[in-house]
Amino acid sequence: MYRLDYIFKMLYFGLCII
Repeated sequence: MYRLDYIFKMLYFGLCII
């Protein structure tokens, strides 16, 4: 099972880059 934290961190990082 994947952790939501991991997905959220990835999404957050992506938004930061944009």
